[in-house]
Amino acid sequence: MNSSGFVRGLFSKNAESDVFIQTVVNTIKQQLAIWDEDAYVELIEREESYTIKCSFDNQAYELVVSKLKVKQLQAKSPYSLDEYIWTHLEECGLVVRFAHGDYLQKILLLFNEVLTWFMYNDGTCWT
Repeated sequence: MNSSGFVRGLFSKNAESDVFIQTVVNTIKQQLAIWDEDAYVELIEREESYTIKCSFDNQAYELVVSKLKVKQLQAKSPYSLDEYIWTHLEECGLVVRFAHGDYLQKILLLFNEVLTWFMYNDGTCWT
């Protein structure tokens, strides 16, 4: 899946935080659906926080993030909220499957200063 950094940058600077997190969660849902058509992602808004619930590969994941944290991450950089969520999912055991496109590279690889990986249809990884 590809993502335009320029467009995301403009969006992160101008969108309300509730719209921004919904867009980020929808992007994560689209990525998970590429790997597992039964993937489920839900965003629940509470008074002071958001709860993100995911089901992927027969595993359940949940993250609660404060509205203040969302605003801080949104202001930090266009993909900081994505990185925060994906990192949490990885820490909870979700195995990220790298695929064609640059979305996950922008989130997990560039932010973590790791070599760029490309995974081809046969599962071969190149560094």
